[in-house]
Amino acid sequence: MKKAVLFVSQQFPYPLTDGGNIRTFKLLEGLAAQYDVCLITSVRSDSDIQEGLQVLKGCCSEVVCVPDVKSKSPLSSIFTLGRALLRNLPLAVAHNFNPHIQREVNVRRARKEFRAIHMNHLDTVQYFPLEGMAEKTVLDSHNLLHLFYAKAASIERSLWRRNLLRLEAWRMRRYEFRVFAALDNVVVCSELEKSHLGEIFGTDKVHVVPNGVDCAYFHPPQRGYERNPATVVFTGAMGYSPNSDAAVYFIREVMPILRKKTHGVCFVAVGRDPPAELVALGRQWTDVIVTGKVPDVREYVWDARIFVVPIRKGAGTRLKVLEAFAMGIPTVSTSVGAEGIEFTPEQDLLLADDPASMADRIVELLQNPARCEALGKRAIALARSRYDWKAVTAGLLEGYERWATPRRNEAPPVRR
Repeated sequence: MKKAVLFVSQQFPYPLTDGGNIRTFKLLEGLAAQYDVCLITSVRSDSDIQEGLQVLKGCCSEVVCVPDVKSKSPLSSIFTLGRALLRNLPLAVAHNFNPHIQREVNVRRARKEFRAIHMNHLDTVQYFPLEGMAEKTVLDSHNLLHLFYAKAASIERSLWRRNLLRLEAWRMRRYEFRVFAALDNVVVCSELEKSHLGEIFGTDKVHVVPNGVDCAYFHPPQRGYERNPATVVFTGAMGYSPNSDAAVYFIREVMPILRKKTHGVCFVAVGRDPPAELVALGRQWTDVIVTGKVPDVREYVWDARIFVVPIRKGAGTRLKVLEAFAMGIPTVSTSVGAEGIEFTPEQDLLLADDPASMADRIVELLQNPARCEALGKRAIALARSRYDWKAVTAGLLEGYERWATPRRNEAPPVRR
């Protein structure tokens, strides 16, 4: 009989159109191969979830969907602020509280014995008392949010917004460290994050389960990239501020330099929900294309010459970099964009942290097909050997055998 795991995710992990959903789904799918998984999640009222439900019910013993109650109304904002103050929570965590998830968590824990509670993202921790829990606890942080807000503050031009982001980074750090200290296990995406936390909590509690890529799906094209036009491509959900900021930054800061250094370069930003500023820039320039949602991002990568990751803020590791690696396209990234991925600079990808350097690296690759081919081959080998989802989920299951096993002389979980 399989051991039971309660998996709580604020966001319905489908469709697989952004890095968060992909990671959630792949880890959920991996756990379900060995554990009896009950998933509790929320869905927007306008979402078409039927396809996702069929897929999730194929691997989970139970899928519990509740309405997403997040709102930007003044009343909801007052409720969020009040909850944040009363519970000593960061605003971002308080904003995501869902009483329907709380109810279902309480009902399932009272009804069934779970060996472990899997909390997906920091905002799901608030549904549990943390102290006196019979079940083992595992938090997949996805990224360290105090670093996310600190990086956002470092590039914010508005003084009051910068100070607000710094305050939220400080509050988030206090909350994250308080939560991490109370949990049995914290999962992070990279050795860099483990090192950051390990100095405080020790390495026995913090575990690395890296982001991954489906190398069978994200495969290289039949023809070489050197035959393509001088197209530079960037992919990601553009409704996510680090992605939209990166695209705007590239258009405003890097493209003017490229236009002076070479001719015929086109920048394509591929991803759903681009903000108005990004859409306007796409309309303003003939050598900039903003696609919005597309059926298959691979086609835009396969038709390009170079993949860029001009990300300046955010935390965790970017699946888009691993996807580019698996497809063998030469990649130029900022240090923040490539953060957390174990690669060899100059051999697997090129780094550039200012507009002039990024333009120089792009021109260098456009003029050197042999260098592009070498980068692509090394990147493919790295993706297949270290980051394929099959290897990642195998490591997750191996870890769970330790994390969800009661300590010696510790009684198994009991009904609450």
